[in-house]
Amino acid sequence: MQPSICKLNRMLNFSENNNKTFNVVGVMSGTSLDGLDICFCVFTRNNEKWVYKILKSATISYNKSIIERLSSAF
Repeated sequence: MQPSICKLNRMLNFSENNNKTFNVVGVMSGTSLDGLDICFCVFTRNNEKWVYKILKSATISYNKSIIERLSSAF
């Protein structure tokens, strides 16, 4: 069961006029098998509004050996 937004806000210690900043690293590899996408972002909550900024992103290409291993897994 997913927590409600109110419960999530309490878990993250948000009060009504509280501002929070989170530095987040996201990692994704899609079905194209071209590589690993990595993104470093900052998420900021200003009262009830979330904003984000991508600080750095990169794609690390898979080498032939990794592509072959991943392809055989499907």
